[in-house]
Amino acid sequence: RQAGRQAGRQAGRQAGRHKLTIFGCLVTIVILLGVAVASACVINLKPGSSTEYSATPMALGTTVSVDEIYGNCHNVQTLYDLIGGGQNTTFERITELATARTSAADIRGMTYNKTANQDVQVTFGGQVWDVVYLSTTRDKRPILTLWLSSSLTKSPWNLYTSTTGNKNYPAKMYSTSYIRVVTLNNGGNYATSETNLVNCQPSTTVVLSRFTVDDIEESLTKLLVKPQAVSWQEQQYTHDFLSPIEGDMPNEGYSSTGNYSWQNLNQAVVANPRYGVWAGDYCWLPSVAETVPETGIWGVNTNQTTNPQGIKTWLRSGDDNGMSGAGMGFCMLVETDGSVNCDTNDYCTSILGVRPALHLDLLALNAARSWGHNYSDWELIAEPTCADGEYTRVCQNCGHLDHKVIPAVTAHQYGEWLIVGSTGDNQLLLRRIFPVCGAVQEGTVPPYRHQISMTSDGFGALALTITIYTDQTTAFTGQDWLTYLNGLTNFDYLICHGTYHYFHPEPDGGGYWGTATVVKVDKYSENMFTYYYVRVDGVMEVKHVTITDLTINDQVQYYG
Repeated sequence: RQAGRQAGRQAGRQAGRHKLTIFGCLVTIVILLGVAVASACVINLKPGSSTEYSATPMALGTTVSVDEIYGNCHNVQTLYDLIGGGQNTTFERITELATARTSAADIRGMTYNKTANQDVQVTFGGQVWDVVYLSTTRDKRPILTLWLSSSLTKSPWNLYTSTTGNKNYPAKMYSTSYIRVVTLNNGGNYATSETNLVNCQPSTTVVLSRFTVDDIEESLTKLLVKPQAVSWQEQQYTHDFLSPIEGDMPNEGYSSTGNYSWQNLNQAVVANPRYGVWAGDYCWLPSVAETVPETGIWGVNTNQTTNPQGIKTWLRSGDDNGMSGAGMGFCMLVETDGSVNCDTNDYCTSILGVRPALHLDLLALNAARSWGHNYSDWELIAEPTCADGEYTRVCQNCGHLDHKVIPAVTAHQYGEWLIVGSTGDNQLLLRRIFPVCGAVQEGTVPPYRHQISMTSDGFGALALTITIYTDQTTAFTGQDWLTYLNGLTNFDYLICHGTYHYFHPEPDGGGYWGTATVVKVDKYSENMFTYYYVRVDGVMEVKHVTITDLTINDQVQYYG
């Protein structure tokens, strides 16, 4: 009762500071099996404060701390650098470390902006968390597992004890526990006895609401991943990490198959349909397998397992001691010295400390970090021409460089082919240049050069002078040139000059005649050419002409 009154007074002080309703579920006093559950089991998490943590990492004894990362790009980058062990650590590098699985021990060994014996803490959502494990989800999304660093919250693990596991709701089954549903604000059904469930809706006004409720304004659940997406939490072997445990403890993994659950495989409990419900929670208690100092999955040390408030702290694992009798009422915990062993347990009705954990979705966080960028104005780096242009801007907080592409405004328009040399087999070497960007095209052609003049009559007169390279030692005569041109697959090495006399209509029904410059001739189809001309107003247009409409007027032959 005294403990309840003290916790109640502390809870009142916390509520006054945060202006929050701190009950996870509206429970006043429940007397069950001789245990008073009052304000001792309310949410009362110690918040992080700006006086304790700085945006610039500072060595605080055994830890290095990063200030609030939600909406602060600089702090996100600081966190990446500490985890990755180097300046300007990229998200790709973080993903590589996550794929390989990086433990707290690995992070402790990093030495960028810290010493090799310092752990990393980070403020997220106003709470200070230990960085304990970097891994991925089943679909390869990088996640960072965080464990609340310090907590004043006290709660019973459950409201009753069991003497047998062959019940609907064994006392040490985490999914139907009071601590999971009410204290951690996950909501759902918790058991008040081995045969009775009570439904509790999660509160929207407690400290953990931001981490457990989707549809509130300050919710952070969009940045979290549930255990059901994490393979290493599906099945865990306690005895791989803790000796002399021979079996496996309840609630280590959320799978109810294989020998990962109750010692000696008590199928009445393993087969319970509610056994793995906790896998759908955003906030959860860690297991023994995850938190055994040095040798556990996370690789945490006793500095990280110890609650700085000097109180024992609950784990989600049930005790493996026996399938009936008093052993059915024990659950595992972390001692005040940070130790986790086969003797660290207590009755589940005891009121102990609560330190939840969660998985931070780094892919979502990396996208959300843009909310905190403070960019400079856009700076033009390259004007768009035949190539894309580019703008850049820099975040004044973290140096992140943002790019914006300006689409190209024109294609390459090369100048005339020029003879720049010859090859050993008497071929001519040609080159032409696009003057805007300096792009160069080269090619070789036969040594005989012919200039052909031709005209076309019709509505608008076309006059062309085409230079063509062939192996012909003598020139074709008359219209034979058109037959020759029609037989080419392309006009890549034709040089064309010409004019096109055209009529340009106006909207009022009038118009004017103009003389355009022909800049290119190309093969369009059998018996038809395409010519490109630029009008007097600078607009380029395209027309087609059939070879039967062309007349050869003159020809001159040169040897290249």
